[in-house]
Amino acid sequence: MSGYSKRQLQNLNDFPHLKAWFDRMHSRPAVIAAYGKGKPWTSRPAVTEEGKKLLFGQTALA
Repeated sequence: MSGYSKRQLQNLNDFPHLKAWFDRMHSRPAVIAAYGKGKPWTSRPAVTEEGKKLLFGQTALA
């Protein structure tokens, strides 16, 4: 299961044609290189603890 399908809570085995497409795309050199360049951003959390405080810690009085 790819990272995308895990995040979307989907099982690609339920969609054999889509799974085959993902497998073909993930084997392409340009896609492999692009994933490598994006790794520093995709391996960190989307929202930090500081970000959570800013987003969810505010009140109407703040």
